[in-house]
Amino acid sequence: MTISHPTAPDSIKHFSKMAARWCTGGVVIGSILACSSLDCGRKAAKVVPAIEKIKPEYGTEPIQCDEPISTPAAKGCVVGSLTCGDSIEGNTAGGVSNWGDDFYQKAFCTPQRHDYDLSPEVVYALEVPADVQAEIRLDSDCADLDVVAVGWANTKKCPSVANSNRIGECEMNTDSGGGYMTLTTVGKPQTFLLGVDGKDGETGNFRLSVKCMTYR
Repeated sequence: MTISHPTAPDSIKHFSKMAARWCTGGVVIGSILACSSLDCGRKAAKVVPAIEKIKPEYGTEPIQCDEPISTPAAKGCVVGSLTCGDSIEGNTAGGVSNWGDDFYQKAFCTPQRHDYDLSPEVVYALEVPADVQAEIRLDSDCADLDVVAVGWANTKKCPSVANSNRIGECEMNTDSGGGYMTLTTVGKPQTFLLGVDGKDGETGNFRLSVKCMTYR
């Protein structure tokens, strides 16, 4: 009797390639670390393994929804700054309402309209170093929140519909329960405004994480 050994499925092969990509000298560098630069909300100290690159539901704890997470008021445009490796939790209820459906459409963030004008957004400044891919992850178990990244250097004043034509880059993920997006810089660093906004007036707790890798 001949016993055949099945080959590894494509998903396992893909994970092996991704694991090699996110490791250097046997040390995983694709983990999300806790925010340590400033007190911009409750810090998420959970280290997330690289396997979540393949299966986003792995490696993270659900957001607690019983009590609103304390989030500071915006100073100018943003409530705080994030860097590569940061993971932070907050709540959108105390945010401001600078951005809505018209803004997101005219800035080419998304063609969808979800009455974003009815929900306040919380905005963080993120500077991505040169020649880096930054993976942004939003977890929002408590409400239907979306993440948006606006290429904008002035962190003291948020862009509006009136000057949306000056925005060179905007990305938005409108998946329910959170989502991913990738920001890429070439040759020089770039500042983005990372916003968490709700559909149809929804507000709630969220976790926002930034994971970076150099590609050149």
